[in-house]
Amino acid sequence: MKKFILVTIGSFLGLQISAQSIQKVEMEMQSLSVEIADQELVKNNLKSPTAIPEAAGDTIWYEDFGGGIPAGWTLGGADVSDCPWKYSLVGGSGYFNGSYPAAADPMTSATAANGFLLCDPDSANQSLYGQPSGANYVYLESNITTAAIDLSAHPAVRLEFEQFFRYNNSPTLDVSVSTDGTNWTTFDAKGTVGANTASPDPMTFSMDVSSLVGGSSTAYVRIGWSARVYFWMIDDIRFVVPPANDQAMNQEYYNGYQDSTYSLYYKRIPVRHANMDTINFGGVMENVGSVDQTNSIITVDVDYNAANVYSQTSTPITNAVGGIDSVNITTPFYPNNGTGVYTVNFEVSSDSVDGSSFNNTILDSFAVTTNEYARDNGFLTNGNWYNATSDWEMLNLYEINEADTCAAISVRFPVFSSGRGLAEGDALSYYLYRDSDLENPVAKNEFHIVTAAEVDTWITLPMPVTTLTPGYYYAGFKIYNDNSAVASNGELNAKTPPFSVLVRVDATSASDQWSYTTSLTPFIRMYTSDPDACNGVVISVVDTVYDQQAIGAINIGVTGGTPGYSYSWTGPNGYASSAQNPDDIQNQGLYTVVVTDVFGCTGTKGITVAGIVTVNELGFDNSLSLFPNPNSGTFKLTASNVENGSYTMNVRNVLGQVILVKTISANGSISEDVNLSKVEKGVYFLEISNETGHKSVLKFIIE
Repeated sequence: MKKFILVTIGSFLGLQISAQSIQKVEMEMQSLSVEIADQELVKNNLKSPTAIPEAAGDTIWYEDFGGGIPAGWTLGGADVSDCPWKYSLVGGSGYFNGSYPAAADPMTSATAANGFLLCDPDSANQSLYGQPSGANYVYLESNITTAAIDLSAHPAVRLEFEQFFRYNNSPTLDVSVSTDGTNWTTFDAKGTVGANTASPDPMTFSMDVSSLVGGSSTAYVRIGWSARVYFWMIDDIRFVVPPANDQAMNQEYYNGYQDSTYSLYYKRIPVRHANMDTINFGGVMENVGSVDQTNSIITVDVDYNAANVYSQTSTPITNAVGGIDSVNITTPFYPNNGTGVYTVNFEVSSDSVDGSSFNNTILDSFAVTTNEYARDNGFLTNGNWYNATSDWEMLNLYEINEADTCAAISVRFPVFSSGRGLAEGDALSYYLYRDSDLENPVAKNEFHIVTAAEVDTWITLPMPVTTLTPGYYYAGFKIYNDNSAVASNGELNAKTPPFSVLVRVDATSASDQWSYTTSLTPFIRMYTSDPDACNGVVISVVDTVYDQQAIGAINIGVTGGTPGYSYSWTGPNGYASSAQNPDDIQNQGLYTVVVTDVFGCTGTKGITVAGIVTVNELGFDNSLSLFPNPNSGTFKLTASNVENGSYTMNVRNVLGQVILVKTISANGSISEDVNLSKVEKGVYFLEISNETGHKSVLKFIIE
């Protein structure tokens, strides 16, 4: 600004005066220059007329990769030829992406459209060793280093960039700075993101490096790793001016900072247990500015139905430069205002106005429900599983605050098309354990066979009625294969507290060891009892009757209530069945089905079978048999002590459609080979009748 003023004044005066007056004008200009400088020194409280202040957040140096990898940047690492850092352009010929789980989405940085950097070890392993993971997977070392960056005029600097990544095991995502390109100081960029979990997209890395490279004319940045990893994307690298006053809200707590198992609260909690619960808020603040922060506090506000129901602060402290301080709020909060959503805001502040407010708050929310416990937020972004070679189990921790019962457990699995979801026909068991005894479940529902309707959705199974006394319980599932995963969410996975999730792989005994994980929060929910669960619930049954055949069948469809359903059929002559679609109807008359959902809500319907259903009118002295059964479509029909004569054999499917008619001659016995090998798999009925119309029916299965 000074130079601009002086040049302008000089040019203007140069048009108004003679050459003889130049010396006088120059003296006046010098006087004016000193006066202007003195005024600005007073205004900015500067000691040197050459020091020009910079505002916090001002960009000192910036690279958005709009022109690809800049000149002078170098690639390094032992495996740089196999797995180099690459320029990635979305939709262009140079676009590369991470191969796990299939193809990672490109990062959504502010300038992703003009390109970003990518290191893709998973794809490199796949091309080198034929697989992206497994026994042949190797650790690949690769990095990229900037050219020298001149920060000589900037003693205070902060390094920032946007990133998106997923890694395996426990590597560091190395970000290093140096003033000579030889001696490096390294930071870990992954933060709290756990293994086998995608980071937020984008996720910001921000680190004050003033003491390391501030004021250097040859500052370097190196980014890279040596790890079993999937992908790492980087964009918008910059050095900015750090604010003097900058505090960050690092972590929230719901039972004081001393209890790390409550670094997250439930996402859903039943109202009767919320009414008995107590939340003791706490938090961790970090001073990432350049001066001490006096009277630093954490304030927690809770809103319910858009109205504030709680606002308290911690005791003020002085948070020194670089200080990470944990504090508690002494006044507890009771989430007993009723069902609905509670929004919780944690905010750090001090006497000074914060120069970078984006990191001052953590916003959270939870819902009080009628009878549902959950730790997940319902938004599936990941599918996680462990390196099991057979069965594996996983549990979520819940607290029962007053005597109750567990009505059901529900688990969400990834979509089947991802290759990690459950398929129709897979077996699944649900268990509920007391935390003090993880060998003997207090309730279980074992070996449920997944139906087509349960693929790609929540699978909810009822649990036997068992009284749960106050205390901690683990609810979860067991999968009987090594390739199915459980649903999770990357944002929550990065915050999973210890001991809230247990896992056991290759389990062969109830006494096998459990381990806890902090790398994911599975979508496992527990439903408690609810006396009003069935109010307003209508379960409807739509039926189709197949009774124009010797043995009848009834197919039903159910709507309303909460799947899965159980079925109870009754009918003539003491008939009873628990099948959804009974296919063994042998008598005409009224059949009644009671459908019960997971919470005990019921629907009832009476169905009349009025067709030609009849059986065993033709006497063969119980000698009529079909072997083998089940079969592959070929079998032998036999009978002894049979009256001589001609018999008709026909085969029908469950829809009553005739697929085979054949005449059989009997001379004291029947021995007939039947070939239906080209018929589709399923349930069939073989009917044999004589000339007078008497008949007998056998049911068989082709598989």
